[in-house]
Amino acid sequence: MKTNKKLIKFVVFVITILTANLLGDYAGDFLTSFKNDYKPLTFTLIAMVVIVIIFYPLFDSLEEWVTKFSNKIVKEGAKNFGPNLAIFMIFLVSMIVLIFFYARQYYEINIFRHLFRGNFEGLF
Repeated sequence: MKTNKKLIKFVVFVITILTANLLGDYAGDFLTSFKNDYKPLTFTLIAMVVIVIIFYPLFDSLEEWVTKFSNKIVKEGAKNFGPNLAIFMIFLVSMIVLIFFYARQYYEINIFRHLFRGNFEGLF
């Protein structure tokens, strides 16, 4: 079975967007912790410059890193599971990891603790 390049591109694109957004949230939270130290417009300009300094190389490299990592995993996984199942497993594991960090960032929830306890009440 041949690896579906459009599927790989979709998986890489989704993971890249969600990862970049999550990192942006963390950077934004960190930056806003200093907002009371500066006047509003000064802080806004400093934060904008810092965000560009952080994100320009990140966006430039993140997709490349995710693509290389995904291709390596797909090659290894394809030997044991087939290429499409390997892509699905990469996507599933990546989404679980991202959900963990998003839930922790937004609600200070450890989803793995809920998973191991079997308690999902109030989460969905």
